[in-house]
Amino acid sequence: MKWTKGFSASGAEGQDVVQLLQRALKRAGCPGASIKALVNDTVGTLAAAMHKDKAAVIGMILGTGTNAAYVERLDRIEKLHSAGGASPDGKMVINCEWGNARSPSFPFVEADFEVDNMSPNPGQQTFEKMVSGLYLGDLARRSLIHLVRDGVLQGLGVSSELQQALQAALLKSALPTSLVSDIDAAEASLEGVRTQMKAALGVQDCPDAFCALSQSVFASLRQRSGRMVAAGLAAILDNHSAAWGDSEGRRRVVAVDGGLYEHYPRLRAAIREGLDELLGADANVELIEVSDGSGLGAA
Repeated sequence: MKWTKGFSASGAEGQDVVQLLQRALKRAGCPGASIKALVNDTVGTLAAAMHKDKAAVIGMILGTGTNAAYVERLDRIEKLHSAGGASPDGKMVINCEWGNARSPSFPFVEADFEVDNMSPNPGQQTFEKMVSGLYLGDLARRSLIHLVRDGVLQGLGVSSELQQALQAALLKSALPTSLVSDIDAAEASLEGVRTQMKAALGVQDCPDAFCALSQSVFASLRQRSGRMVAAGLAAILDNHSAAWGDSEGRRRVVAVDGGLYEHYPRLRAAIREGLDELLGADANVELIEVSDGSGLGAA
């Protein structure tokens, strides 16, 4: 239907990708290869988790992008015309594509609109652009630009010349999401932040006020990402209760794959805190990392 995250290949949109790949395999001299299924990575993660733990109800990807899949009752799927009269015991896995969610209630900042406008797909994948690994570093950089431009460092002992130098460095530099995670780490000191920001921006001086501002911005973006992901999970879990009855303390497992979740400990904690706030700490919902769950589940 459409490409996301900067990928593009002509002649693919509107086509059946399985048929395209099957024909490509034949052209490449692999006529015996036969594609049996096209599996979304969220579905694969959920399948890998369910293979080991029947309590798994959601598969989530949180890496470069984000998405989720869950188990739905067949008779509740209005879009599936063949589900009419289905048994309440019938099930299907639903790939949400929640990265494309958008709501005026989302907590937008100015940087969100800039990142969206600069992307290959403006107006699409809004949720993904606010929470996932491909975008967090640039959101942090742009947010710092806006704050320095608006004079947040004024009166904190930072000269106008240094403010201008920092803004110019931010405009021409890139901040990777890994840097956001490192600087947002619980044990990160101002001196450590200074060393990393000087290297990333190529500047000689990073005053304490700018280092503290960087930590604050990165923490805010992490908290926003975690709470938005938690809200999405809570909505799916509420839907799960509506479909299958109240969990009544039964374990429900959210299986997660993706580098952002794996390598950003404070983001994991923010998701956990958000879920506890929305569902209650006694909801018995577990977040379990399933490394390469998408590939294992597909297999």
